[in-house]
Amino acid sequence: MFEVRKYESALIKDWDYVVENSKNGNFLHLTNYFKYHEERFEDASLIFYKKNKPVAVFPSNRVDNVVYSHSGLSYAGLIYGKDMSCKSILDIFDEIIEYYRASGILKIVYKCIPDVFTRYPSDEDRYALFRNDATLIRRDVSSVVELSAIPKLSDSRKCVIKKAEKNDVVFCSGVDVVEFHDLLTSVLAKFSVLPVHTLGNSIL
Repeated sequence: MFEVRKYESALIKDWDYVVENSKNGNFLHLTNYFKYHEERFEDASLIFYKKNKPVAVFPSNRVDNVVYSHSGLSYAGLIYGKDMSCKSILDIFDEIIEYYRASGILKIVYKCIPDVFTRYPSDEDRYALFRNDATLIRRDVSSVVELSAIPKLSDSRKCVIKKAEKNDVVFCSGVDVVEFHDLLTSVLAKFSVLPVHTLGNSIL
């Protein structure tokens, strides 16, 4: 029913079409975002077609005989549209498992997209994981602020604000990427690390 292809640059338009019209993808999954540091990973991403139309994508990378969905992203998982039925997602999972198994993969580490970042309810992949006897290995917490209903400040946060005011700290908006990157670099240097993004591949 579905044709599976390994992602390559010639399929960028098809990939982005799926993400832009999906129920659970967002800008993190567009090629311009997650392909800028592709040299750091052995890409193993897949794109799925039905009747020559792209219908789902699976951002992933390979480390030895393990596939991750995708180590360069905060979260990934299978990305698909509103018209994809639960049966279709189960079939695609079968295709994923069969494809990687034939490539010598022994394990797939799958990181679900948090519900708060999806456009539409999309639990089909979680059901597919259950149907394939997946093992839960970790839980993460998403911290989200609803701007239309800003929460009250805690006492500790108020204390920090007062301390900032006493030290003449000024908050303002700006788009000086170079200045921000210099500040970020100097702060991270204290921990002997560099920013993930360079000025050359900044998306700002």
